[in-house]
Amino acid sequence: VALALVVGAAGWLVLLPEMRSRLVTQQQLLPARLAQDLAGQLQTGAEPPSPSVRALAAFYDALGESRFVEQQLKTMFAIAAGLGLTLEQAQYKSAADNPGRFQTYQIVLPVKGSYVQLRQFCEQMLVAIPFAALDEMDLQRDTAGQPLLEARLRFTLFLADSRPLARSGLALPVGNAVKP
Repeated sequence: VALALVVGAAGWLVLLPEMRSRLVTQQQLLPARLAQDLAGQLQTGAEPPSPSVRALAAFYDALGESRFVEQQLKTMFAIAAGLGLTLEQAQYKSAADNPGRFQTYQIVLPVKGSYVQLRQFCEQMLVAIPFAALDEMDLQRDTAGQPLLEARLRFTLFLADSRPLARSGLALPVGNAVKP
């Protein structure tokens, strides 16, 4: 068990900075990509995309890839292990948002720990997996003086749909967004 915790913590220490670096790089490149796309459209005489089309393109660019869900779950367990939390009986539910052309992967975690551990876990999860959302946090304790909380955390991962985007008249000009 101790070896698994050490390996998990080491993996977490290696993965988190790299994922954070990738996120920062993507955030820094987004304005330049938008400007390049807009300049290209202006040179060709095309009308610049509306703010809503640009926002939609940014949304699709921010989605995670469904083929890497297992890796995201490993990251989640590594973060928990690094903080001394044990995740038990997690519930998983995947769904497709057909009109939006994206998928969701919902994870419900019953976990016990101190408030600090739970808060750090949630913060580190959202940094390590930028396409995750913390939807619900239910905290309970038996008595006021008890240091450990029983928590029920619900995260949703927002994932790119593997099907091609087929919307009439909608061109998504940014990054890896799928174009009709």
